[in-house]
Amino acid sequence: MNELDIFKEYIAESYYKQISILDKIIGNRHWLTTGTYKEKVLINFLNNKVPEKIGIKSGFIAFPQKNEKVNINEKITQTVESGYYLSKQIDIIVYYKEACAPIYEDENILIISPKSVIAVIEVKGIFNNEHVAKSIENMEDFCIKWNKYCDEFEINNKPPLVINYYWDYGINKRIKDKTVLKKLEDNLKLLTSSETYRKKAKINSLFIFNYASYKLIQVIDDNSILAGYNIKRIDEHEKTEIKDFTLYQLLKDILFYSGIDLDNFIFKSETSATKIPNDNFNAVFEIDPTEQQKVIINAMK
Repeated sequence: MNELDIFKEYIAESYYKQISILDKIIGNRHWLTTGTYKEKVLINFLNNKVPEKIGIKSGFIAFPQKNEKVNINEKITQTVESGYYLSKQIDIIVYYKEACAPIYEDENILIISPKSVIAVIEVKGIFNNEHVAKSIENMEDFCIKWNKYCDEFEINNKPPLVINYYWDYGINKRIKDKTVLKKLEDNLKLLTSSETYRKKAKINSLFIFNYASYKLIQVIDDNSILAGYNIKRIDEHEKTEIKDFTLYQLLKDILFYSGIDLDNFIFKSETSATKIPNDNFNAVFEIDPTEQQKVIINAMK
């Protein structure tokens, strides 16, 4: 076992011990309490691993209003007051502390400008149809509002990471890969297109603790870039043990997206484009390569 595997196991085991204690004591009798506790454990875990300039807290994002009335879409209605409209409550907001002052902040809640946001994370319990549909819907709401804000103010900065995280794969109501992929792909097509892919917010990752990840990646195919979701799972015989890789990947994604140097043995920097699609890759869009990506393509031939 190398140093990286030891680090991944340390993260997974220390985290699992914390979230297991309350489960064993009160079980499902107070599931709201245990859910909130697990959310706080994840916030504390991330806060302890990121640099001081990055903050992590639950809360809302207040999008400034340019026009007198903002139409989100026909599914979402929002009362607009005082020149802004709010996101739904977001379980975890990752943000730059010094980008701009919070609109409101206390120990438990944050209201912040979109200018500060690095990532948003929706946290759910059991990985089933109900929770997947609800969490994707909540992140869709955020993405639509973010994209509307960027269009109105002509903002071309890279969008934040959008992540769904689940605690438990479950045993009774398991959801099939093709169902999850269909929901993610439908969401991606709703939020963006091959022309607007790079600048629009969309769901980047869906993680299930100690089970699997569904990540939006770019894959090189001949002279083009394909975008789609790649599935990575823990081996079947290891699922009874804590062999989780999702916490490590979540932390790595946040640090990488924040511009933190990952050039060490624990976090290996990597390109977002890989050369050969594997069996668990579903292409959704074909994207015209940028000049930088063309260099990558040529170098990998």
